[in-house]
Amino acid sequence: MPYRDRAQVESWLTDFRAMHPEWHSDLTIVDDSFVPHQNSGVVIAALSRSPGITYLSVTLVDEQPRWFVRFEARDAAINLDGTGVRELAQEIAALGTLCAYLQERTDAPRSFAR
Repeated sequence: MPYRDRAQVESWLTDFRAMHPEWHSDLTIVDDSFVPHQNSGVVIAALSRSPGITYLSVTLVDEQPRWFVRFEARDAAINLDGTGVRELAQEIAALGTLCAYLQERTDAPRSFAR
């Protein structure tokens, strides 16, 4: 699939949430200047236990679109107790699952990728 448009990525997120009801983080697709092309599909993920910006986006690797999770630098230290660390680890694991799912949908033949 040469690119994903906003509606495509939104439908993938809807499908992902339906398959993963345990997902708790907010997901938003970037609205400003969203132009469908090979690097479209920036998804912002709000982590409840970690301030700052975390997002999923596409980078071309060997001319193939690859989804990556980017953790932007934080301005302050994060202090968590044991429960908080476990919750953050669960959120990061869920991001890994989402990233793999978006990659599968991107790589899928058009018949699978709505």
